[in-house]
Amino acid sequence: MLLRYYTNEKGERVYTLKQTVVINGEEVPTISAHPARFTPEDKFSEQRLLIKKQGKTYYFETEIQRMMYACGDSRCPLVETAHLMEEVVHRQMVLLLLKAQDVAELREAKYIRPEDMLFLMRKDKYKLRRAVKFLCFSDTKCNIYTDLVGNIEKKVASSGKRRQLCKDLLLSMDFTGQLMSWVDSDLVVDHAKEERMRRADEMTCTMSTEDYINYSQARSVTFTQSNNNNTLKLREWIFKDGNFLGDQSQPQLPLGHGVHMELLGYLAHETLCQLVDFALHIRRDSTASITNPMNRLLPPSLYTPMTIFKPHDPRYDAPSSSKVEFVQPLTPHDIREAIRRFSNPITPFNKFTRGCKVSSDQILFCC
Repeated sequence: MLLRYYTNEKGERVYTLKQTVVINGEEVPTISAHPARFTPEDKFSEQRLLIKKQGKTYYFETEIQRMMYACGDSRCPLVETAHLMEEVVHRQMVLLLLKAQDVAELREAKYIRPEDMLFLMRKDKYKLRRAVKFLCFSDTKCNIYTDLVGNIEKKVASSGKRRQLCKDLLLSMDFTGQLMSWVDSDLVVDHAKEERMRRADEMTCTMSTEDYINYSQARSVTFTQSNNNNTLKLREWIFKDGNFLGDQSQPQLPLGHGVHMELLGYLAHETLCQLVDFALHIRRDSTASITNPMNRLLPPSLYTPMTIFKPHDPRYDAPSSSKVEFVQPLTPHDIREAIRRFSNPITPFNKFTRGCKVSSDQILFCC
């Protein structure tokens, strides 16, 4: 079953669905469905775009494609890769909430709180630091309005709910205060974040103004925004397929848009970014020269598979798009290989733990 779309002169997306059968090794189209039109005037055209393929419903196809582009994939990611990415991120979020339910049950709480999700990240200080920085930045952003400049400092100073939440959690995990001082320190070097920033710089250095605007808009796309519609969409996506999260005997996720939904959307975005990072490393390894045995030990000269810089004569004022060569986007095979490598890390005790391997469905990428 093939799903294709194009944009007509009125700015409408026209979707066509074709079903094919294999006869003597060749695909032959059998049914051509009528195109479905989604106009920009429809307020649910972007948020409620549900694409059904082989009995599955995908909620965030367009958003995931834009987020993958912002993380380093090609400008037009594959639809199959976006579908696989959505399924993997959905399983990760369900597993995250199931483990957060266990933590909340130990506290004898009725609802899952953001502290329960942050507690699961305690083993990786860098990921915990990124999540705390996100909540602190959200705390400041929610209190800055476009009114009088004199009221900004007063509103920011009077706020601090998310910041205080993170402070109490860090002090409860480390009463000495060293963890909190390490998180607040500006001297900490986060190599994963630096590599993402370096990759973004490599991608944007040859972009035109229009391409850079599209890229900056793609970087602002997340699974949830500061409104109730996206929160309902995220909640509906997580609780689909009748998983175990609906058990009323366990702590439940609170209703409405709150810190818990902001953190859940951030962790979903962080999971997607980590999968793209692993897939880019796999793409780099696959394109390495086999004649040079030291090639894999050298630092990469290019941090994205999207662009390959060509020699350019400065005498010609050609547009920036002519200086790059577009290559193939990430494929589902790259994502599956990234999951396999993440689930089977190379350690000195691999030979002694072959029968104790943990399934990839039981490993949290964001923790």
